[in-house]
Amino acid sequence: RSGAARFRSDLGLRMKSACRVSDSRMAHQNLRAEPLITSRATLVRFERPYGGYFDEVTDALIEAYNLRMSYSKDDGKTWAASFLPHNDGTKSQHGFASLFEMADGALGMVWLDGRVQEAMSVYFASFDAGWKQTAESSVNARVCECCPTSAARSCPQVWVRRIPVPLVAFRDRTNQEIRDIHVTRIEQGKWTEAVPVHADKWRIEACPVNGPALSARGRTVAAAWFSATGNNGHAYAAFSQDAG
Repeated sequence: RSGAARFRSDLGLRMKSACRVSDSRMAHQNLRAEPLITSRATLVRFERPYGGYFDEVTDALIEAYNLRMSYSKDDGKTWAASFLPHNDGTKSQHGFASLFEMADGALGMVWLDGRVQEAMSVYFASFDAGWKQTAESSVNARVCECCPTSAARSCPQVWVRRIPVPLVAFRDRTNQEIRDIHVTRIEQGKWTEAVPVHADKWRIEACPVNGPALSARGRTVAAAWFSATGNNGHAYAAFSQDAG
């Protein structure tokens, strides 16, 4: 592909163009999300109670592990007891999580979840301001096994009270092993059907361990990702001016 902008058909997200920004080799990314500071001055993080590579290994033979989450209300000086944000109770993979703040001080998160043995999924959970869990549900039933997720908050309209809308990106996986970056957002309390940011049509029969990155400011959203269609690896970016 050339470095010129590539315009795409409208797939619901109206990412106006995708253009190559650099060449790169695949880079491994961490299983854990970066800490999040909420508007209520609460610091949220994922823990590694056993000091290992996974958050909490439940069965090393099948690479099963849990996420454990904790929060601090005093700038990290003390932390609440860690807890599981998922309630499936299975010995399976739970990792590559992304955190985001929701309306009214609530916290949202997505992660890769292996509770359904046939394929890796993206799951979502939310917690209210008092840390009561209010949701746990599937976002997408078949995704790349170990490509990190990403999340951002955008403002779809200029409102008197601007309510941010969570936007999540992940590497999808079709039955034909096409693994392109897809995005979804919460509308009227439900996740929309995921759509590709750009139709790279990268077919690979293994996980490249290379997920997307999202960033948003107001109505402007940027997405960046790696793709190697035709065995030519490049990094790409796409931009939306209407909150994704």
